[in-house]
Formats: sequence, C-alpha cells, structure tokens
Amino acid sequence: MRPGPHLRRPVVLVGVALVLPALAGCGLLSGGSEVEESFEYLPADAAQVRFAVSGLDEDVDQSELSAYAEILEDAPFNADAVEWEAAVTWDDGAATVWKVDDDLDFGALADDLEEKGYTTSSAGTMQVYTVDLTAADVDGTVGGTYPVPLMLNVLLAEDEQIVATARGKAPLLDVAAVIADDEDSLADDGGFEDLLDAAEDDPDIAWLARDGDALCDGMVARGLFLAEEKDVRLVLQYDDEGAADDDLDARTELIEEGVDPITARPFDELGEFDLERDGDRIVVEEDWDGGPRVAFQAEQQRGGPGACTSAPVVEE
Repeated sequence: MRPGPHLRRPVVLVGVALVLPALAGCGLLSGGSEVEESFEYLPADAAQVRFAVSGLDEDVDQSELSAYAEILEDAPFNADAVEWEAAVTWDDGAATVWKVDDDLDFGALADDLEEKGYTTSSAGTMQVYTVDLTAADVDGTVGGTYPVPLMLNVLLAEDEQIVATARGKAPLLDVAAVIADDEDSLADDGGFEDLLDAAEDDPDIAWLARDGDALCDGMVARGLFLAEEKDVRLVLQYDDEGAADDDLDARTELIEEGVDPITARPFDELGEFDLERDGDRIVVEEDWDGGPRVAFQAEQQRGGPGACTSAPVVEE
C-alpha cells in the first residue's frame, strides 16, 4: 500500500508576503507564455479553454487537431504548421483557434478552400469560409481533404497568423471581433490569471474551466496543467481561503480513505498525490501510475483527485 497523500499546511511568512505581490504583478508566466498569448484571441467570457502546444507525444496529445492530423497531412493547413491550439467555449458558442507559423501559405489555403466548394465572406480584414454539410463526401471530408467535424467553417486571420474553425459561422465572427479589438479578449478579462500563476512553468497543456458544470461547491475555477517534464499539476480555486481550507480537509479524506468515482478504486492504487493550500487555491501534484494521459482522462470525466468530495468513502 502507498502512504497517504503528502499534505502541506500553509505557512505565513512576512518576507514571503512582501515578495508575492511583486510576483503576482509581473506574473509567474510573464514574458509571454504561449497559453497567455492564446488568450488574446479568445472571447472574454470564455468558460472553458483546452490549450496545447504542437509537437506533443502521442501518449499525451489530446488536441482537436491530433484526431485529424493524418487526413490533413497533405493539406495547406496541417499539424506541421501549428504552434499551439486553443479550443474554447463560451455562452454563445465554441471554436478552435490555432496559431500557425510563417510557413503557412494563407493564399494557398484560401484557394484550396474555394476549390473544395467553400463560400467566402468578410469579417473586417479577415475571411470566413463556409461549406454546406451536403457538400461532404461519404468519408466525412470536404473534397477528401478537410474533415467536416473540424472544418465546417473556417476563419483566416493572416495578419495575426491565426486559423480558427467552428461548427457555425457566428462563433467565428465573435473570434474575429476579438482579434480586431472590437470586443474584449480573455486576456483583457484576466479570469484565469490565478490558475496560471499557480501553474508556475509554461504549460504544454492547460485545461481551464470556470463554469458551473465543471465545478464543485464553493469552487470558482479549476485548471489541469502538463509541464515539459510531464509533471501534472491540478489547481482548484475557491471563493475564499476558508473554503479552500475546508475542502483541503475533505479532499484529503477522499484521497486517503475514498475511492475514485470513475474507476471505483482506492486512490492509493492509482498513484501518488501531493496536496497543499496556496491562498484560495488547492494545488495537487499528480503522479499517476498510468502516466499523464490518465490524469487528463480523469479530469475530463470529473474523477481523480479533483473529483467533488462527495465521492464515496471506503468502508472498513
């Protein structure tokens, strides 16, 4: 049997208290992390964001593009041109946004979309390409190239090196308005800053949520991060420090005595989890026996150490 989770109670130090505001002001991820860059192109009211850099190992890559990388391999737009991806949902829509490198030929991509039957409309200086579902081939692609689930509507913002897609046209117009600075961005909103501060390193993957369906009682936001060394960190943010402290006790009991609500297995059979409170946040260092991919599967299913603490407790 593994030992229980490692717990660290917060310690208040005057010297540290003087330093932390300065760190918060500059941001632990200051200097332009890629996840922060992505916020410049996402609507301010984003409720969930799933960010990933390109070139991740297959065992951890769960980006939207990864499922279609082989289909798009010879297309003007493909995984080789992508620097990062951000899939975002907000009250009025959902979209996937990619930052692409200078090698992407926007003219060739625009021409190919038109040749495949997409129609064109303008969104300021940007172009939106749409295609009817009836134009799809039996293999679920348009012209044997563009997968319908991913690229039914396409926004090209060449000046910003951005490609975005959505199931409908309206969400792309929202993204275009953000890019044009006609609407506030998620960077302007700053709603995920506290989660990013707790991430410390520039994450390769960041799953962020601040809507009711994704949160437990008393929680205002949550984020799961994967660093370059494949270290996994879960950050849970609460209404205040008292709520975080209360849930630290409940979450400790869950991990020491409870079972994972998805697998119905005791947590000490799944990995090692190191918990501590940091202000109004609980930070969990996760070391899953099955590797980082299992951590993201657990988060997606609302299991693992981030499960709501009403999960069952093992009977003696």
